Parts: sequence; structure tokens; C-alpha cells
Amino acid sequence: MHKRCWWTILLAIVPGLFLLIRISSWWTAEFWLDEAASLHYFCLGEGATFGNIFRNYEYANNHILFTAITWLWIRLFPNGAEWLWRLPALCCYGLAIILVGTVWRRWLGNRMAFLAALSLAVSPVCSAFAWQLRGYSLSMLLAVLAFTGLQFYLQGQTRRGQILLCLAALAQPLTMPSAALLTFAFAGSMAVLLLLRGWPGKKIALACSPMLLLTLLGAGYYLTLGEQLARAASNAASIAALRWNAWLVARHLCLAMLVHLGFLLFLLAQRRPERSCNPGENGEKSCRWRISPGLAIMGSSSGCILAVLLLSLGRQVPFPRNFLLFFPVFTLATALLLREQAGVRRFPFWKAVLGVLGFAWLSEYCCQQLMVRELRTADIRPHNLLYQYYRGMSDNRTIVTGLAKGSFSAATHVALVSNNDMHTAFWYWRRCGLPEESLYSLNEWRRSDAARQHRQKIILCWARHNQEAQELLAPAGRQVPLQAVQEFPRRTLYVVSMPP
Repeated sequence: MHKRCWWTILLAIVPGLFLLIRISSWWTAEFWLDEAASLHYFCLGEGATFGNIFRNYEYANNHILFTAITWLWIRLFPNGAEWLWRLPALCCYGLAIILVGTVWRRWLGNRMAFLAALSLAVSPVCSAFAWQLRGYSLSMLLAVLAFTGLQFYLQGQTRRGQILLCLAALAQPLTMPSAALLTFAFAGSMAVLLLLRGWPGKKIALACSPMLLLTLLGAGYYLTLGEQLARAASNAASIAALRWNAWLVARHLCLAMLVHLGFLLFLLAQRRPERSCNPGENGEKSCRWRISPGLAIMGSSSGCILAVLLLSLGRQVPFPRNFLLFFPVFTLATALLLREQAGVRRFPFWKAVLGVLGFAWLSEYCCQQLMVRELRTADIRPHNLLYQYYRGMSDNRTIVTGLAKGSFSAATHVALVSNNDMHTAFWYWRRCGLPEESLYSLNEWRRSDAARQHRQKIILCWARHNQEAQELLAPAGRQVPLQAVQEFPRRTLYVVSMPP
């Protein structure tokens, strides 16, 4: 009993502590573009009522169920810091890790369950999205719940399994429409596994129908939003097309999955495929490859992803992060395959733990080094599954807070920011009580006659480098040299004084 208690503590708490250590410098940073936009349009802006969350889909970043949770949460802590408002997202992902470390012990054993939970906690991919005030964490939690339900169903606990499968099937598309894809992967793998067990087709159809119907019901809800859905999809697709096509998404997903699974793939490479053999008519053994739940879900998930990418050829392509919910599924599927390998159980446990941690650190370091030059100088900011330009950034918050505490006056000053910094800068601008008419994004500055209206004012702007600042000031017609006022980790504050 004492030993079991220690394992429970180890499996439930230790991976969560590693997650907190990993994201500690990220979840206290400023709200990035999508977070700030969600807060303004759906949670705290004008007309952002609770009911409006379910009827406003002008922007695809309204992750409806998670936005509703956020709306309620920030009203409990209206003046909370960034880390406090992000706590529900982190709790969702933390609960997913706890489920893997505790419930999955029955199928993986103590050691493999710990390795799977630890892999999720330190993943260079999943942990980078787990802290964000977005619906990704909830979607990954629902993916773990669905896989848990499938395992219960296959082990004979059909009622419990169906409840978990149906819950996840309904909630996934209501979190993100693209998340409905995962239900089809689970339905496909369930059908294959039950067919191999000798179930008749009618019984298999009855087993798979509830989750499929609920997914269609959840996805069909968006049809009630009318033209909003078409506009949101078109806007998201146009943004995705700036960086991605189907081939690039496929290549990036493969690389990200290799990085995410890391040391588990090294262990799996030592595995020999198992075959199930039955005596033949002449006493000889007739063998066939055995399909386990892990292999089935890997195959069906890969098939669904491939189908979406093939359909995207020459058309609208999804962001790579739309497939993020598959990463915990592949982790558990790999762990199930490893559990079947007797040799892995003989592999030194602490060496495996160090291998998981070491590979995660090395992957993160390599990704950061590859992206750091693009992050600082390139026109296109890195924003993918392996590295995001906004992680740990607080320049906008620091600059706006400093201006609010300093001598900024709407009568004599006007501020400019890039389009990528617009939502974040405006969020903190409003929070600090500064006049909204004194802050412009590049697009707003170009569309309006603001340059003429404010030609006698001092222009403040912050940008990644001098070239970006010159692009911001070009519509103003200012020919005087830029003066760098203050340097920040990823931004520089410039000022252009009034002409004589």
C-alpha cells in the first residue's frame, strides 16, 4: 500500500511540476495577438456578453466552449494577472497529464504511464500551447478523454467508455470545428478493432454511431451562424495561405511529431512487430500481424490527417496547430505499443526518464537556435508548432505601462505599432486608461487621414528593428532620422520629434 501511494504521488504530481517549470517564463508574459483579440471581442469588449459568445463567430479564434469558461473565470478575478487568467487552460492540460499518469496505469503500468505523462509535460510542442488563453488545452484534454473511453470500451466497460467517447465527441467541435476530425479517427479505429474481434457489422455500427452523431451535431451548430462561418473560414484560410500549403503542413507535422515523441520513438525502434498465430488444419501455425489499439489509432489518425491534406491541395489549407489534439493521442498510442514490448520493461527506468528530459531539452534548444535569426530580423515571424515568436515576450506590456506612467499626452503625442502588435498593444493601452484615439496600427494609419491630423505631434513607435520602424513612419511623411529611446528584449522604442 505504501509503495502504491508513492507511485500515485509520482505519477500525478511530478509530471505537473515539470510542466510548471517548463512554462514558467511563458504564462506570465503578455497576452499575444490571438489571446488579446479573444479577450476584447468575446470576453470584455463592448457587447461581449456570455450569450454573445455562442452567437458571435466573426473570427475563427472564438473557441466557443473555452471562451465561455474564460468569460466566467475572469469575472471571478477581474483584475487578475496574465498567469491567473491563463490558469483554466493550464488546468485543462494538467488534468490531461494526470489522467495519463493515473488512469492509464491500468493499461500502461506505472513506469510507462509516468514516461507518457512526462513526455506530455515537457513536450516542445504541446507545452508551448498548454498555457495559452485559447482552446488548445481543452481540446487536448478531450482527446485524452476520448482515448480513455475507447480503452474502457475495448476492455468491456462499454457504458463508461461510451460516456467518455460521446462527451468528447460533442465537446470537441464546439471548442474548435476542426477538432471534429478526431472523432472520425476514433470511430475508424474502433470499427477495425471490433471487426477483428469478430463483431458483426450491425453491432459495430451501433457502437460507433453515438459519437459520430454527436460530433455531427456539434459541428452542425455552426451552420446556425450563417454567413459568419463563411467569413471566419475565409479569413483564417487567407492568413494560413501566407505561410502554408498542404505539402509544407505535412512536412512540418512529421517533424513536429518526431520532436514531440522524442525518446519514446527511440524505445519503439527496438520493438519487434508481434504476430498472433493459430494452429492450421495440418497442425502448422497460421500467423497474421496483430493489430493493437495503439497501432489502430495511429493508422486511423494518420489516415484522417492525410485525407484533410489531400483535400487541401490547391485549396484552403489548415494551420498546423489545428492538428495539435492528435499529439497526445500519438503519445498514448506509442506508449501502448511500448507496453507490449518485454524488452522495454527491462530498460532502466531512470535512464528512460533522463532520455525523455534530455531529448526535450535538446529539441527545444535546436528549434530556438534555428528560429532566433528569423525571430529578430525576418519580415515573417516564426509561428508554428515548434517555435512561436510571441513566447515569453512582454515588450508591448512594458512599453505601454511605461508610457502610462510617464509623460505621454494625447495633446502632444501619438503612437504607432505594427499590425502584429496591434491587438496586444491596444489591450494594454486600454487597461492603462490611455486614450484609444492616440494609438494606431499600421493599417489604421494608412486608411485614415491620421498622418495629416497628427502632423504636428511627436510620434512614438516600437518595432523589432529600424527597418520596421521606417515602414511604420513612411505614411507620416517624416524624413527626420529615428531616435532610439529605449531598447527592450525584442523591440526598440523610437521617437520622431515635431518638425521645427
